[in-house]
Amino acid sequence: MNLNFAAFPCLETSRLVLRKMSFKDATDLFEIRSNPEMIDYSDSKLDEFLEDTIKFIEIINRGIEKNKWINWGIIHKENNKLIGTINIWNFDMEEKKAEIGYGLNPKYQGKGLMSEALKEVINFGFKEIGLDSIEVWTEKRNERSIKLIEKHGFNYLKEVREMGYYKKQQFNMKVYVLNKGDSYGSSILWFSCWLTYAWRKIW
Repeated sequence: MNLNFAAFPCLETSRLVLRKMSFKDATDLFEIRSNPEMIDYSDSKLDEFLEDTIKFIEIINRGIEKNKWINWGIIHKENNKLIGTINIWNFDMEEKKAEIGYGLNPKYQGKGLMSEALKEVINFGFKEIGLDSIEVWTEKRNERSIKLIEKHGFNYLKEVREMGYYKKQQFNMKVYVLNKGDSYGSSILWFSCWLTYAWRKIW
């Protein structure tokens, strides 16, 4: 697997730019990380101050420098605002697998934006990193998240019960997996290879 993120890979869709976060994004990210709606289905702690968010960005970027994970800020082209994040993390070198995690400002949910971002990140995971499988862990009550990953071809694998650290409650996590050989994983790789072939033919 290729886990060298020194040259940070910016991704792009019709409406979004996925890029490395900077401290200039702190205000937009604080709007997300201080919103109680964002932790309805996760054992997370809200940011109380802007300084908390700045520290989070620092931790995330330090992890990228060490190739522990890769985390993109999701930027809306319409207003150049950071509206969410998406990452690939928890790499398993032996099995060539990893997890994807994501979060989107509630003001921008229900518009298909995370679907755009997820498609690009899945493609990056299979094609550029060389993953054989990608997992998503989501709380079973999070119907919107489940609908999103099922749309992208993820298959239900198992349910895992976890006890929260901050909330002191049990979370029932549904684990979904997408393998490179599955229909969706295969189709994006085939399309990417076809584009490369077509480009070479043109030039």
